[in-house]
Amino acid sequence: MKQVFLHIGSHKTGSSSLQFFLHKNRKVLASLGYIYPFQEQAQHNLSFILKQDIRANNSLGTWEDLEKEIDSSDCDNIIISSEGFFTENKKQNICQKVADLLGKYRVKIVIYLRRQDLKIESFLSQQIKTGTYVGDIRDFIDTTKFERMSNYLQVLDEWSNYFGQENIIVRPLERQKITNIYQDFLENIGIDRFDLFAKTQDQNIKPNLAQLTALSFMSQEIVRHLDLKMHPRGCYSLEINPQVKFVANFLTPFLARTKHWVSKDKYNLIPYDIAARILSTCEAQNSQIAKRYLKHENVILFEETLKKYEHDELELENLDRDYLVDTCSFLIDKIMTVSAIQSRAEYLNRSKQV
Repeated sequence: MKQVFLHIGSHKTGSSSLQFFLHKNRKVLASLGYIYPFQEQAQHNLSFILKQDIRANNSLGTWEDLEKEIDSSDCDNIIISSEGFFTENKKQNICQKVADLLGKYRVKIVIYLRRQDLKIESFLSQQIKTGTYVGDIRDFIDTTKFERMSNYLQVLDEWSNYFGQENIIVRPLERQKITNIYQDFLENIGIDRFDLFAKTQDQNIKPNLAQLTALSFMSQEIVRHLDLKMHPRGCYSLEINPQVKFVANFLTPFLARTKHWVSKDKYNLIPYDIAARILSTCEAQNSQIAKRYLKHENVILFEETLKKYEHDELELENLDRDYLVDTCSFLIDKIMTVSAIQSRAEYLNRSKQV
C-alpha cells in the first residue's frame, strides 16, 4: 500500500519555503521513490476544491488527477503540501473528506507548530508587508481572535480522529530543535540523503524594522488619500477594496528598492503584556499536545520561554533621514500614479454618460 505524507502547515512556519524546496527538487524526490504531484509549487488547489473556494481551478490539479498520478507511478511515497488543510472549521469536514479520498493509501499528517505569540506577530508583519492591514497593533490583536488562530489542539485532534494519533507527526518549530526545516522534513518522511538536494532560497523574506515602518506609513497615507471607510472589525483592511489592492501591489517593489537598508531584523511588534496573555491562554492546550503527540509527560511543547522585552514602535521619526526621503519620494510617485488612474477612470465614466 502506498504512503501519503500530507503536510498541512501550519501557517507562518516556513511552509512556502519548504514547498518551493520540494518543487525545485521534484526529480531528486522521484529518484528516491517520492512523488510531489502536479507542477505547481504546492497542492493548494486540492484544499481549495474541498472548501469550495473561489480560487479552485481544475487545471491546477484535481483529486481525480492525483489518484491517477499516484496509481500510474512506480513511486511508493507521495508528498502533498498545503496550509489550506490546516483549519479548525469542522463544518467543512475537511479531515473526513481527505480520509475518504485517500482511503486506499496509508496516510501520515505532518505539521509544524510555532509558538503562538511568535506566529501571530509574524502574521501581523506579513499583513503590514502586503498592505492588507492598517491600524493599531493592539486593535489588531483584539480583532484577530487569536484564540481561534492558535487552537492547535483542536486541529490536531480532528485529524487524529480520522487518521490516529500515531500517524500525526508534530514538529515544534524552534531554532534549538530544528536548524534546517528542509532537512527536518525529509528525515521525518524517511529520507536521509539531504546532500542530494539542491539548495533553494527562502520565500516570504521578513522586512527589517525600517522597511516595515515605511510600509506601515505608506499604507496609512494611501488610506487617508483615498478617504477609505473604516472596516467593520475596527481597523483598515486594504484587501477589501479592489482599488487599494492595486495600490498595495506597489509595496513589493518598494521592498526591492530598499533592500540595502540596514536596520533591526529581530524585533517585537506585539507588546509584552499581550504576548504573555496569548501564551497564558494557550498553556493548557500546549501541555496536552506535548502529552498526546510528543509523548512528553513532563515537557512543555515549546522550550523557548518568553523573556521580558520592550516592543518596537513603527514610528516614522525612528527612520534614518535618507530612508525617510526614499519613503516619501516613493509614496508621492505612487499617489500621483493612483490619482492619474482615478482621473482617467472618471473621465471615461463621464464620456460614457455623454
